[in-house]
Amino acid sequence: MSTLDVNVLKVILIYEHKRVMRKKGFYALILLATLPPLIVMVAFKTMLINVKLYGEETLWAQLLGVQPGMLSIASITTLLWVIGVIFGGDLYASELEDRSIEMLLSKPTTRGHIFLGKALYLTLLLMGAYSLATLISIVVNLTVTLNVRMVHISPIIVLTLTLSTMGFAMLASLIGILVKKPTLAMILTIVIYYVLSIVSSLVLVFFVVGGFTHGQPYTATEPIRKLLIYQSYIPTYALMMLPQVVYAYLSGGSPIPLSTFTPIYFREILNVFKDILISVLIVSIVSTLVFTIVSYVLYRRIEV
Repeated sequence: MSTLDVNVLKVILIYEHKRVMRKKGFYALILLATLPPLIVMVAFKTMLINVKLYGEETLWAQLLGVQPGMLSIASITTLLWVIGVIFGGDLYASELEDRSIEMLLSKPTTRGHIFLGKALYLTLLLMGAYSLATLISIVVNLTVTLNVRMVHISPIIVLTLTLSTMGFAMLASLIGILVKKPTLAMILTIVIYYVLSIVSSLVLVFFVVGGFTHGQPYTATEPIRKLLIYQSYIPTYALMMLPQVVYAYLSGGSPIPLSTFTPIYFREILNVFKDILISVLIVSIVSTLVFTIVSYVLYRRIEV
Protein backbone atom coordinates (compact mmCIF):
# COMPACT_ATOMS: atom_id res chain seq x y z
CA MET A 1 0.00 0.00 0.00
CA SER A 2 1.23 3.52 -0.78
CA THR A 3 1.81 6.14 1.90
CA LEU A 4 -1.20 6.27 4.21
CA ASP A 5 -3.38 9.30 3.50
CA VAL A 6 -5.62 10.08 6.48
CA ASN A 7 -7.96 12.26 4.42
CA VAL A 8 -8.52 9.48 1.89
CA LEU A 9 -9.09 7.07 4.74
CA LYS A 10 -11.77 9.37 6.16
CA VAL A 11 -13.53 9.42 2.78
CA ILE A 12 -13.53 5.59 2.69
CA LEU A 13 -14.89 5.45 6.25
CA ILE A 14 -17.75 7.83 5.35
CA TYR A 15 -18.48 5.86 2.17
CA GLU A 16 -18.54 2.57 4.09
CA HIS A 17 -20.77 4.03 6.79
CA LYS A 18 -23.35 5.13 4.23
CA ARG A 19 -23.17 1.75 2.50
CA VAL A 20 -23.61 -0.24 5.70
CA MET A 21 -26.49 1.95 6.89
CA ARG A 22 -28.44 0.78 3.84
CA LYS A 23 -27.99 -2.87 4.82
CA LYS A 24 -30.45 -4.85 6.94
CA GLY A 25 -27.54 -6.50 8.71
CA PHE A 26 -26.72 -3.21 10.48
CA TYR A 27 -30.12 -3.02 12.13
CA ALA A 28 -30.06 -6.73 12.95
CA LEU A 29 -26.75 -6.16 14.74
CA ILE A 30 -28.26 -3.35 16.83
CA LEU A 31 -31.23 -5.56 17.75
CA LEU A 32 -28.89 -8.38 18.79
CA ALA A 33 -26.98 -5.95 20.97
CA THR A 34 -30.01 -4.49 22.74
CA LEU A 35 -32.97 -6.87 22.67
CA PRO A 36 -31.80 -10.01 24.57
CA PRO A 37 -30.74 -8.25 27.82
CA LEU A 38 -33.87 -6.09 27.77
CA ILE A 39 -36.08 -9.18 27.39
CA VAL A 40 -34.29 -10.83 30.31
CA MET A 41 -34.80 -7.69 32.42
CA VAL A 42 -38.55 -7.81 31.76
CA ALA A 43 -38.56 -11.51 32.68
CA PHE A 44 -36.79 -10.78 35.97
CA LYS A 45 -38.97 -7.78 36.79
CA THR A 46 -42.18 -9.70 36.16
CA MET A 47 -40.87 -12.57 38.33
CA LEU A 48 -40.84 -15.04 35.44
CA ILE A 49 -37.23 -15.87 36.35
CA ASN A 50 -35.65 -16.00 39.81
CA VAL A 51 -32.52 -13.88 39.55
CA LYS A 52 -30.91 -15.58 42.56
CA LEU A 53 -30.40 -18.70 40.45
CA TYR A 54 -28.12 -16.90 38.02
CA GLY A 55 -25.49 -15.04 40.04
CA GLU A 56 -26.63 -11.54 40.88
CA GLU A 57 -23.25 -9.79 40.88
CA THR A 58 -22.09 -10.97 37.46
CA LEU A 59 -25.43 -11.20 35.74
CA TRP A 60 -24.14 -8.78 33.08
CA ALA A 61 -21.44 -11.27 32.07
CA GLN A 62 -24.03 -14.00 31.51
CA LEU A 63 -26.28 -11.62 29.58
CA LEU A 64 -23.30 -10.74 27.40
CA GLY A 65 -22.42 -14.43 27.02
CA VAL A 66 -18.86 -14.35 28.39
CA GLN A 67 -19.68 -16.26 31.56
CA PRO A 68 -21.02 -19.80 30.92
CA GLY A 69 -24.63 -20.15 32.03
CA MET A 70 -28.13 -20.71 30.73
CA LEU A 71 -28.67 -16.98 30.18
CA SER A 72 -25.63 -16.83 27.91
CA ILE A 73 -27.32 -19.11 25.37
CA ALA A 74 -29.42 -16.21 24.01
CA SER A 75 -26.61 -13.65 24.11
CA ILE A 76 -24.91 -11.77 21.29
CA THR A 77 -21.69 -13.72 21.96
CA THR A 78 -23.19 -17.00 20.79
CA LEU A 79 -23.80 -15.38 17.41
CA LEU A 80 -20.53 -13.50 17.01
CA TRP A 81 -19.33 -15.86 14.27
CA VAL A 82 -22.62 -15.35 12.37
CA ILE A 83 -22.20 -11.59 12.68
CA GLY A 84 -18.65 -11.90 11.38
CA VAL A 85 -19.74 -14.05 8.43
CA ILE A 86 -22.55 -11.67 7.44
CA PHE A 87 -20.49 -8.50 7.55
CA GLY A 88 -17.26 -10.09 6.32
CA GLY A 89 -18.88 -11.83 3.36
CA ASP A 90 -20.24 -8.48 2.19
CA LEU A 91 -17.21 -6.38 3.12
CA TYR A 92 -15.32 -6.51 -0.18
CA ALA A 93 -17.36 -8.86 -2.37
CA SER A 94 -20.22 -6.38 -2.85
CA GLU A 95 -17.99 -3.87 -4.67
CA LEU A 96 -16.51 -6.63 -6.78
CA GLU A 97 -19.95 -8.00 -7.68
CA ASP A 98 -21.55 -4.70 -8.72
CA ARG A 99 -18.21 -3.29 -9.93
CA SER A 100 -18.58 -0.18 -7.76
CA ILE A 101 -14.89 -0.66 -6.93
CA GLU A 102 -14.23 0.95 -10.31
CA MET A 103 -15.98 4.09 -9.08
CA LEU A 104 -13.90 4.04 -5.90
CA LEU A 105 -10.67 3.57 -7.82
CA SER A 106 -11.55 6.48 -10.08
CA LYS A 107 -11.09 8.69 -7.05
CA PRO A 108 -7.64 9.65 -5.71
CA THR A 109 -7.31 6.46 -3.72
CA THR A 110 -5.82 2.96 -3.92
CA ARG A 111 -7.01 -0.56 -3.21
CA GLY A 112 -4.87 -0.49 -0.10
CA HIS A 113 -6.75 2.51 1.28
CA ILE A 114 -10.09 0.94 0.37
CA PHE A 115 -9.15 -2.34 2.04
CA LEU A 116 -7.89 -0.67 5.22
CA GLY A 117 -10.76 1.82 5.44
CA LYS A 118 -13.45 -0.82 5.10
CA ALA A 119 -11.76 -3.14 7.63
CA LEU A 120 -11.30 -0.25 10.06
CA TYR A 121 -14.94 0.78 9.75
CA LEU A 122 -16.13 -2.76 10.45
CA THR A 123 -13.86 -2.95 13.48
CA LEU A 124 -15.26 0.33 14.85
CA LEU A 125 -18.84 -0.76 14.08
CA LEU A 126 -18.42 -4.04 15.95
CA MET A 127 -16.68 -2.32 18.85
CA GLY A 128 -19.57 0.13 19.10
CA ALA A 129 -22.21 -2.63 18.97
CA TYR A 130 -20.46 -4.70 21.65
CA SER A 131 -19.95 -1.60 23.81
CA LEU A 132 -23.68 -0.92 23.55
CA ALA A 133 -24.51 -4.55 24.42
CA THR A 134 -22.14 -4.43 27.40
CA LEU A 135 -23.54 -1.13 28.68
CA ILE A 136 -27.12 -2.37 28.45
CA SER A 137 -26.20 -5.64 30.18
CA ILE A 138 -24.57 -3.74 33.06
CA VAL A 139 -27.58 -1.40 33.36
CA VAL A 140 -29.92 -4.41 33.41
CA ASN A 141 -27.73 -6.02 36.09
CA LEU A 142 -27.94 -2.87 38.24
CA THR A 143 -31.66 -2.46 37.60
CA VAL A 144 -32.49 -6.01 38.62
CA THR A 145 -30.06 -6.62 41.50
CA LEU A 146 -28.55 -3.25 42.54
CA ASN A 147 -25.28 -5.15 42.85
CA VAL A 148 -22.70 -5.62 40.11
CA ARG A 149 -19.12 -6.88 40.05
CA MET A 150 -16.20 -7.17 37.55
CA VAL A 151 -17.41 -4.18 35.53
CA HIS A 152 -13.84 -2.84 35.32
CA ILE A 153 -12.88 -5.61 32.88
CA SER A 154 -15.76 -4.87 30.49
CA PRO A 155 -13.62 -2.75 28.07
CA ILE A 156 -11.24 -5.70 27.65
CA ILE A 157 -14.21 -8.00 27.03
CA VAL A 158 -15.45 -5.63 24.32
CA LEU A 159 -12.04 -5.82 22.63
CA THR A 160 -12.03 -9.64 22.73
CA LEU A 161 -15.55 -9.79 21.28
CA THR A 162 -14.44 -7.47 18.48
CA LEU A 163 -11.30 -9.49 17.76
CA SER A 164 -13.25 -12.75 17.69
CA THR A 165 -15.82 -11.40 15.27
CA MET A 166 -13.17 -9.82 13.06
CA GLY A 167 -11.47 -13.21 12.76
CA PHE A 168 -14.59 -14.73 11.26
CA ALA A 169 -15.23 -11.58 9.22
CA MET A 170 -11.81 -11.69 7.58
CA LEU A 171 -12.22 -15.40 6.79
CA ALA A 172 -15.55 -14.61 5.11
CA SER A 173 -14.05 -11.61 3.31
CA LEU A 174 -11.24 -13.79 1.98
CA ILE A 175 -13.78 -16.16 0.46
CA GLY A 176 -15.86 -13.21 -0.75
CA ILE A 177 -12.93 -11.75 -2.65
CA LEU A 178 -12.40 -15.09 -4.38
CA VAL A 179 -16.02 -15.72 -5.40
CA LYS A 180 -17.01 -12.03 -5.83
CA LYS A 181 -20.51 -12.76 -4.51
CA PRO A 182 -21.47 -11.77 -0.93
CA THR A 183 -24.25 -14.32 -0.43
CA LEU A 184 -22.18 -17.18 -1.81
CA ALA A 185 -19.27 -16.11 0.40
CA MET A 186 -21.49 -16.23 3.49
CA ILE A 187 -22.85 -19.67 2.59
CA LEU A 188 -19.40 -21.10 1.86
CA THR A 189 -17.99 -19.70 5.12
CA ILE A 190 -20.84 -21.21 7.12
CA VAL A 191 -20.32 -24.56 5.41
CA ILE A 192 -16.57 -24.41 6.10
CA TYR A 193 -17.24 -23.47 9.74
CA TYR A 194 -19.63 -26.36 10.35
CA VAL A 195 -17.58 -28.94 8.43
CA LEU A 196 -14.41 -27.94 10.27
CA SER A 197 -16.22 -27.93 13.62
CA ILE A 198 -17.86 -31.33 13.11
CA VAL A 199 -14.78 -33.05 11.68
CA SER A 200 -12.40 -31.62 14.27
CA SER A 201 -14.80 -32.47 17.11
CA LEU A 202 -15.15 -36.06 15.96
CA VAL A 203 -11.40 -36.44 15.55
CA LEU A 204 -10.72 -34.96 18.97
CA VAL A 205 -13.40 -36.96 20.76
CA PHE A 206 -12.66 -40.36 19.29
CA PHE A 207 -8.94 -40.25 18.49
CA VAL A 208 -7.47 -37.77 20.97
CA VAL A 209 -9.73 -37.70 24.01
CA GLY A 210 -10.56 -41.39 23.71
CA GLY A 211 -14.28 -41.31 23.03
CA PHE A 212 -17.19 -40.54 25.31
CA THR A 213 -16.67 -41.68 28.88
CA HIS A 214 -19.43 -44.03 30.04
CA GLY A 215 -21.82 -42.31 27.68
CA GLN A 216 -21.63 -39.12 29.78
CA PRO A 217 -18.98 -36.85 28.28
CA TYR A 218 -20.29 -33.74 30.01
CA THR A 219 -19.82 -35.05 33.55
CA ALA A 220 -16.29 -36.34 33.10
CA THR A 221 -13.75 -33.66 33.98
CA GLU A 222 -10.69 -35.09 32.20
CA PRO A 223 -12.34 -35.61 28.77
CA ILE A 224 -13.72 -32.07 28.92
CA ARG A 225 -10.31 -30.73 29.82
CA LYS A 226 -8.55 -32.57 27.00
CA LEU A 227 -11.21 -31.60 24.47
CA LEU A 228 -11.03 -27.89 25.30
CA ILE A 229 -7.23 -27.84 25.34
CA TYR A 230 -6.99 -29.35 21.86
CA GLN A 231 -9.84 -27.19 20.56
CA SER A 232 -7.93 -24.09 21.69
CA TYR A 233 -5.45 -24.73 18.85
CA ILE A 234 -8.16 -24.77 16.15
CA PRO A 235 -8.80 -21.22 14.81
CA THR A 236 -12.60 -21.36 14.68
CA TYR A 237 -12.83 -22.78 18.20
CA ALA A 238 -10.21 -20.40 19.58
CA LEU A 239 -12.04 -17.38 18.15
CA MET A 240 -15.34 -18.55 19.65
CA MET A 241 -13.83 -19.23 23.07
CA LEU A 242 -11.67 -16.10 23.34
CA PRO A 243 -14.15 -13.77 25.14
CA GLN A 244 -15.13 -16.44 27.67
CA VAL A 245 -11.53 -17.51 28.24
CA VAL A 246 -10.37 -13.93 28.87
CA TYR A 247 -13.30 -13.30 31.21
CA ALA A 248 -12.59 -16.48 33.15
CA TYR A 249 -8.94 -15.49 33.56
CA LEU A 250 -9.57 -11.86 34.55
CA SER A 251 -12.43 -12.67 36.90
CA GLY A 252 -10.56 -15.50 38.56
CA GLY A 253 -13.39 -17.81 37.59
CA SER A 254 -16.46 -16.05 38.99
CA PRO A 255 -18.60 -18.72 40.64
CA ILE A 256 -21.69 -19.88 38.78
CA PRO A 257 -24.63 -20.68 41.06
CA LEU A 258 -25.72 -24.27 40.61
CA SER A 259 -29.43 -24.45 39.97
CA THR A 260 -31.71 -26.84 38.19
CA PHE A 261 -31.07 -24.74 35.09
CA THR A 262 -27.25 -24.71 35.31
CA PRO A 263 -25.45 -27.95 34.33
CA ILE A 264 -22.56 -28.79 36.65
CA TYR A 265 -20.09 -29.06 33.75
CA PHE A 266 -20.22 -25.25 33.35
CA ARG A 267 -17.92 -24.99 36.37
CA GLU A 268 -15.54 -27.56 34.94
CA ILE A 269 -15.41 -25.61 31.68
CA LEU A 270 -14.70 -22.37 33.57
CA ASN A 271 -11.72 -23.95 35.33
CA VAL A 272 -10.23 -25.16 32.04
CA PHE A 273 -10.77 -21.76 30.43
CA LYS A 274 -8.32 -20.20 32.87
CA ASP A 275 -5.62 -22.66 31.76
CA ILE A 276 -5.86 -22.18 28.00
CA LEU A 277 -5.68 -18.37 27.83
CA ILE A 278 -2.30 -18.15 26.09
CA SER A 279 -3.04 -20.72 23.37
CA VAL A 280 -6.48 -19.26 22.63
CA LEU A 281 -5.12 -15.71 22.52
CA ILE A 282 -2.21 -16.56 20.22
CA VAL A 283 -4.29 -18.68 17.85
CA SER A 284 -7.02 -16.01 17.67
CA ILE A 285 -4.61 -13.17 16.92
CA VAL A 286 -2.49 -15.15 14.45
CA SER A 287 -5.47 -16.58 12.55
CA THR A 288 -7.10 -13.14 12.29
CA LEU A 289 -3.84 -11.62 11.00
CA VAL A 290 -3.37 -14.46 8.49
CA PHE A 291 -6.94 -14.12 7.19
CA THR A 292 -6.45 -10.35 6.91
CA ILE A 293 -3.09 -10.53 5.11
CA VAL A 294 -4.31 -13.15 2.63
CA SER A 295 -7.46 -11.11 2.00
CA TYR A 296 -5.35 -8.01 1.38
CA VAL A 297 -3.04 -9.81 -1.05
CA LEU A 298 -6.00 -11.24 -2.97
CA TYR A 299 -7.79 -7.88 -2.99
CA ARG A 300 -4.73 -6.19 -4.48
CA ARG A 301 -4.35 -8.76 -7.24
CA ILE A 302 -7.88 -9.80 -8.21
CA GLU A 303 -9.28 -8.65 -11.56
CA VAL A 304 -12.42 -6.51 -11.63
